[in-house]
Parts: sequence; structure tokens; C-alpha cells
Amino acid sequence: MLGPPVFAFLFPHDPKPAGSLLAVLVGSSALVAAMCISAAAALSRAEHLVYSVGWVVAAVVTVICLMVPLPLDQRALLALVAGPAAGLLVHGIGIAATRSKVLPS
Repeated sequence: MLGPPVFAFLFPHDPKPAGSLLAVLVGSSALVAAMCISAAAALSRAEHLVYSVGWVVAAVVTVICLMVPLPLDQRALLALVAGPAAGLLVHGIGIAATRSKVLPS
């Protein structure tokens, strides 16, 4: 909501992005941040496979999304959201599956 006016103020001679575009970019950033936190959580449980698979799935989904037959801007936004969301899902499922597992002290 505040993004387009801020961009118009900071860059008066450039075209201002739509608020929906900025919302998707912020949401994608939040997904990547959540994935970084979930990756650390997986490593703290000594679940290195979950950690690795989450990042690999995120990368593969991102590349696949870039190859779908959509306009470039839509493909890019889809890849920015779907990749981290898929990786976060893998991390979440992996952490939940090992939640009851007790690690030796």
C-alpha cells in the first residue's frame, strides 16, 4: 500500500511498480527468511538430509517454474514464491516427522 508512493518519491523519473508486485516480492522474501530459519532448525536436530533436500527442492521447483509457458514476469513471480514455499514445506514436514525423535545428549 505504501510501496508505490515511496518509489514515486525516491525515483520520480522512473515508472513505479504496482503494489501487488511489491506485495509478492515481500512475501517471497518472507518465505526465503522462513526457509533459512527452518533450515537451521533441521540442522539443529542433526537432520542434514532434510536440510539438503529442502534446498534442492526449492532450487528445482524454481527452475521448473521458470520453464512454464507463461509471460516472463508471471514466471519470475511464480518462481520467486513457489520455490521457497516448496523448500519450506519439505523442511516443515521433515522437522515434524523427527519431532518425537530424541537426540542423544
